[in-house]
Order: sequence, then structure tokens, then C-alpha cells
Amino acid sequence: MSANKKRNSIKDTIWVFKGKSSLNKLSPVIPFSQSKRCIVFVGLHLYQQHSQTIDSYCKSLKEKDFAILQVILYPTRDPKTISVHQAPNTLHLCLKDVSFSGFPKKEVLEKVQDFKADIFLNLNGTFSYSDMGFALSSRAPYRVSAYQLEYKPYFNILLKSRQEETLSDYLKSIDNFFKHLK
Repeated sequence: MSANKKRNSIKDTIWVFKGKSSLNKLSPVIPFSQSKRCIVFVGLHLYQQHSQTIDSYCKSLKEKDFAILQVILYPTRDPKTISVHQAPNTLHLCLKDVSFSGFPKKEVLEKVQDFKADIFLNLNGTFSYSDMGFALSSRAPYRVSAYQLEYKPYFNILLKSRQEETLSDYLKSIDNFFKHLK
């Protein structure tokens, strides 16, 4: 028996022994045309540079009857730097709210999962563990990001790299991609 098959059989035995099924953890995949809940994930620096573009894109999604949860991650551990004035469907987070592996901590994780997103949009153009952690934590069946080699296992829709186009062009490419799924 090869080492790879042996390892998989041991792993399967452990799952059976614990009485757990990995299939129960998967989110039900719904057709995109029925998707109506979206998390838009963005870093603070990108949001500060392109806030009007991002806000108008979120507004266009709302006009298409999407419920939006906007997550803005501040690159600091100090919660005092987070904006006091927050929109109702926006989470302003700092690195204190994220584990060292990029996953949101318990309080934030519950908020993200309670939203029950169908689509997770990562607008950041550079690699970050928090992008992957939030995407997986959202349990969204459609996880969209700009292409990064490291994102292949975590995002199921990888579009053209953000370094090759502006944010407006990237947002248009997201819309064009989803038009073909309807």
C-alpha cells in the first residue's frame, strides 16, 4: 500500500472513529442567480484610497437586492484607531480581532458566520493570511479574489491579478464573470 493511500485510510478511520463526517461541514451550494448575501472584504489602505469606488460598488450590489456586509481590516493592533462612526452593515476590525493564522477570533467569527454569505469578495490585491481566513470562515460557496498562487485552495473563483488593472476594472471583471453564471 502506498504511503499516500495509507495516510488517507488512517485519516478516514479517524473521522469514522470520532463519529464525524467532513460532508456535514460543507455549505450547500446554491445557484448564483439565487445568491443574495455578500461579504465585501477590504484592507484599510485600499479602502482609504478608493472609498468612493468601493462604496459605489456596494451600493450597486444593494440595488441588485444583495444584502451586504462590508469588512474593513485595519493594519494595527490598537482598537482606538478604529473609526467610531460606523455604518450598520460594516465591521471595522483591527489585527487584534484576527488570530496569527488569519482567522477571525470568536466574536468576529460569529458575526461573519451569522451573516450566512453566499458570496465572499476579496478586494485586496496583495497576499494576506487574513484574506484566506475570512474567506473560509464566511462559509460562502462563491469565494472571489484576484489571482494569487497561494489562494488556489481557498478561493474557488480567481480572477485576473489586481496589479494588471485598476480597482474599477477589477470590479467590472467580477460583474462580467457573474453575468455568465446567471
